[in-house]
Amino acid sequence: MKAGNNSTSFFDNVLLFIGIDVHKAKWVVTVRTYDLELKTFSMTPSAEELEKFFLKNYP
Repeated sequence: MKAGNNSTSFFDNVLLFIGIDVHKAKWVVTVRTYDLELKTFSMTPSAEELEKFFLKNYP
């Protein structure tokens, strides 16, 4: 579901906590709110890719 210009995102007023387990070969990232774990995933160690992920999935 894409948000249009005049619509609001579900995450507009939600405080997100992001944990990153940093290693040379990969990063393990967890995204959660106070009471809900939204996603845990592994990725290549790249700040640019991580930024793209958050901008796309949690605007």
